[in-house]
Amino acid sequence: MILRTNNFIRKLMDSLNLTSYESKAYLALVEMGTLTVSRLSEISGIPRSKCYDVLRGLILKGMVSKVSSKPVKYQALPPELAFNNRVSQLSDEISKKIEKAEKTKKQLLNFLKVKGTLSKEIKILFLENIRSITSAIENDVVKAEKEILIAMTRAPAFHDWAKSMNKFKSAYFKGVSYRFLVYSAKQFIEKISISNDVKNWIKEKRIKIRETSLVYQPFAVIDGKIGYIFLTDPMRRITVSALRIQDERFAMHLKTHFELLWSMS
Repeated sequence: MILRTNNFIRKLMDSLNLTSYESKAYLALVEMGTLTVSRLSEISGIPRSKCYDVLRGLILKGMVSKVSSKPVKYQALPPELAFNNRVSQLSDEISKKIEKAEKTKKQLLNFLKVKGTLSKEIKILFLENIRSITSAIENDVVKAEKEILIAMTRAPAFHDWAKSMNKFKSAYFKGVSYRFLVYSAKQFIEKISISNDVKNWIKEKRIKIRETSLVYQPFAVIDGKIGYIFLTDPMRRITVSALRIQDERFAMHLKTHFELLWSMS
């Protein structure tokens, strides 16, 4: 009964996108071994009438197999194999969804252009979570043409550097320059240096980093056109929201502030 607790059931539902019944059935089969439908229903508490659809779903997900016997029995694939099968399946599904989403986005943009109703870019965006912040700044980084300036306080870094580095590298290869103001260069380099290329760029000062404790509000400036203000929760050491402001006058004010801090660092 240990495996079939609510805790394990929720974990399977969350991590493998299984239904409650599928999670209960798989855990029962893993714990008890090969079972008939009747016995599975009795052990798991799944109504017998539902067991057939549940088992069919688990077979399609690569987590359960049918045993040729009379009566027919079912067995769970070992977790190593079952989880790998399901994760691979989910990965394929996500890739297909991303591909469809990109096609739909292009079709929508083309339709709006033809209709002449494509709205102008929003000047001020309030981004309420780290995923939205990361997505927005990565999108702007890819489009950058000249320079990216980022000023960070002691805590926190405003997004997962390792995750975003490919976006930053693609901009760098286009000739975009980077300057970072950070509290600790050593800690920052540990986060950002995920490849030999990046390490060499830092050593060669093609990516410039300076230390300062004078940044009290983290911010970023992209091409002197877009400014970001990052709002943090110091107690939890996380970024909770951000303002993205597309206004050259505002961006230039931020850049002037950055240059002053740079000269003092």
